[in-house]
Amino acid sequence: MTSREEKNKFTQLEEALRVLGIEVRNTANRLEETRASVPNSDQMNAQGASIARLQSALENVNITLENFEERIAKLEQHALEIDAAERLNASAKADAAKRAEMRAIQEKFSIHVASYRARAQAQAGWDILRNALSPILDAKNARVAEDNQSGVGSVLRLLVGPYDSLDEAARACAEIKNRASDQYCEATQYMGNALSNN
Repeated sequence: MTSREEKNKFTQLEEALRVLGIEVRNTANRLEETRASVPNSDQMNAQGASIARLQSALENVNITLENFEERIAKLEQHALEIDAAERLNASAKADAAKRAEMRAIQEKFSIHVASYRARAQAQAGWDILRNALSPILDAKNARVAEDNQSGVGSVLRLLVGPYDSLDEAARACAEIKNRASDQYCEATQYMGNALSNN
C-alpha cells in the first residue's frame, strides 16, 4: 500500500470515528437529559452508569482521533517527500536523456548544404534539396544550426545527416557534386535542432 492509499484509508477511518463520536456524545446528552425526569433511584443509577460508559467510550474515540490525526500528518509529510523525490528523479532523467542525445549528436557528422535567414526558408530549402538529390539524401534528417558570420550576421545553416564518420559525410558531398556541380556541400559536425518536417 502506498503512502497516498494509506493516507486515504486513515482519512476515511477518521471521518467514521468522528461520526461515531458525535453519535456517542448525542446519546450521552439524551441520557443526561432524561436522567433528571426518572424518579426511580435504580433507574437513575442505571442511567448514570450508561452515561459513564458512553463518556468513557467518547474519551477513547477522541484519543483514537488524535492518533489518527498524527498518523495522517506524518503520511501527508511522507507523500510530499515522495512527490519532491519523484519530481527530482524525473528532472534528473530528463537531463540525462538530453545529455545522452547531445553526446550522440556530437559523435555524428553531417553535410552543410545551404544557409538561410529564417527557419521557414530552411524548411522549404530542405524539401527542394531532398527531392532534387534523391536518393542520396533519402533516410537522412535535416537540422538547422545558428551561425553568426562576419559581415553577414545571423544565419541558419542547413545540415543533413547523420553520418557515422567525417569520411562518409565527405563521400556524400562528392556524390552530390557529381550530381549537381554548383551545389554547395561541406562535411561538418552534426549539430543544431531538428526541422519539424523530416
